Amino acid sequence: MFGSSRKLEQRVKSLEESLGRLERAFQQLDLEWVNAYGKFRKIASRISHDQDVIDSREANRSNGGAESESASPVSAAGRFTPHQVQVQQQILKRRGGVPQ
Repeated sequence: MFGSSRKLEQRVKSLEESLGRLERAFQQLDLEWVNAYGKFRKIASRISHDQDVIDSREANRSNGGAESESASPVSAAGRFTPHQVQVQQQILKRRGGVPQ
């Protein structure tokens, strides 16, 4: 009788340890999910903000007057700084894509 009691105690102890490991693993996954979700929200917020800035610039340009016909689509969208536009034009010129 004592032998089976000892086996049951060992079995219960083993199950409790397994349950403890599972609880810790679940808590770790939960923390990882919270961190990943926070990062996703931050990225989505940045994208939304950038799109709002682009939309407001386009609205200001359409209300403020006609954009010149010679402006490149990249600079018209307001996505690059003037220096970045200049560098992009130099790259395209070297590739033979756009004469400057």
